[in-house]
Amino acid sequence: RALSISPDGKRVALSAYEQGNLDVWIHDLERPVKTRLTFDPANEASAQWSPSGKEIAFYSVRSGESLDIWLQAADGSSEAQPLAKTPLIEIPTSWSRDGSMLFFSRINPKTGYDIWYIQRKPDGSWQEPVAFLQSEFNEMNGQISRDGRFVVCTSDQTGRIEIFVRSFPEGGYWQVSAQGGEQPRWSRDGREILYVENRDTLVSVPV
Repeated sequence: RALSISPDGKRVALSAYEQGNLDVWIHDLERPVKTRLTFDPANEASAQWSPSGKEIAFYSVRSGESLDIWLQAADGSSEAQPLAKTPLIEIPTSWSRDGSMLFFSRINPKTGYDIWYIQRKPDGSWQEPVAFLQSEFNEMNGQISRDGRFVVCTSDQTGRIEIFVRSFPEGGYWQVSAQGGEQPRWSRDGREILYVENRDTLVSVPV
């Protein structure tokens, strides 16, 4: 589950149960080869490739308290490092095109699902996370556009989960779906938004 295609289109990072443990695996699309990336006994999932293809962000409960975001070299050459450790559940959802920002969902007991992002400093370290969408409604699965000007996401503000586009870092918003929707994604050229309707129909909407 939770597929993420590498920037070069040659590999897929995904979450899979093997011997009762949920880990991040990388599958080669050109050869029938799969490589296990995470080995911790804790469950790990929701892998997100960085634009360079050199890093993968994922969530893990290895801290023993909550789901936190971790960052690891895609080739497994280094140990995973915690990116955002808080008592709240945090799930990575997308990177900005230049790799300077990582968007994630945060679950807050008071506001439900919110969309946050964290920025990388020039020296490679990370700033404190910033709230992008935080309201009485559930906002999830934030996906930053290639030009960095918009974020497509899901929200239940209408009473059911629909797809919305919002200006980044602030501004107006537009509803995209009409019959419910989930798992929104930008096309590689930024001209389409794709999402799943009624769990069995893939919809494409021109931007």
